[in-house]
Amino acid sequence: VAPDELSGSFTATAEGPSAADIQRRVNETVKAALAAAKSATHTSAATGPYFVWQVWNKNTFQARQSVELKGNDGPELLALAANLQKLGLETNGLTWRLSRDKQRDAQKQATTEALVQGCRPDGRPASTMLDACTDDRRVGRHRQAEQMIGGVARLHDVDAVRSEGRDVR
Repeated sequence: VAPDELSGSFTATAEGPSAADIQRRVNETVKAALAAAKSATHTSAATGPYFVWQVWNKNTFQARQSVELKGNDGPELLALAANLQKLGLETNGLTWRLSRDKQRDAQKQATTEALVQGCRPDGRPASTMLDACTDDRRVGRHRQAEQMIGGVARLHDVDAVRSEGRDVR
């Protein structure tokens, strides 16, 4: 399954003798980054942790805040990443991954395929778990396989109900 979501992490940093001044600079940079991200239609932006500390051996202060991007349009997010770099943000990383929806769909498909595949009691492969069970003289195994496959279908229905935000009691 090919990754369908790109995420990027960026950091605005400042250092100087005045804590108030460096915080103002970081705030302005992050505000500009979020404004740039609003123009993107397939990319979302969120701010991350904000830190300010004193560097005693330099008698200065440092401030840092992260900006996180996530989207399914690679060229759009990469163009936005270049814009954030021009604003002075550092790139911490860019990562392709599966979106939650695509990951859930792939897990459901793999689970169903695993249950549908089977082996006969003598170890020979069967085209389906039902074939494996009907090849055996014990009819009870056939019923068990049907119940397992039916259970997977119900699990898929529960996942669908949960993703819609409904109660599953």
